[in-house]
Amino acid sequence: GVYRLVRGVASAEEMVQQLRREERAKKWLARAAGCGGMALGLRLILGAATDLISRLPFGIGPLLAALTGPLATLLSIGTGAGLSAIIVALAWVRFRPLAAAALSAAAAAFIYVPAALARAHRDAPLAPRGARAR
Repeated sequence: GVYRLVRGVASAEEMVQQLRREERAKKWLARAAGCGGMALGLRLILGAATDLISRLPFGIGPLLAALTGPLATLLSIGTGAGLSAIIVALAWVRFRPLAAAALSAAAAAFIYVPAALARAHRDAPLAPRGARAR
């Protein structure tokens, strides 16, 4: 059973609604903490790459490290959020299949879109289209 004392006079329905609100808030707080923990862990892993880049010679290392630090942070936040959404979607498959499918699609887009943009940027020509070489 559920045992709960509240201050004042409250009906059973009001007490159950209050418990549901509190549990819902705890659940989303735990999900946000998991997402933040995953993003932090990924950022710590990517911190090694930033440190290696900062050691490049001829003064180029610190310049590139200043660029890769924020990029690694954004990458870890995006990947952490996408992976967390996939974990929540997997938990929902049995009881909320439509919500799980929608969340999976959103998570896949959240992970795929930055990768596709990076790939398109990497494959882009150095000169603008229509520009002539001199």
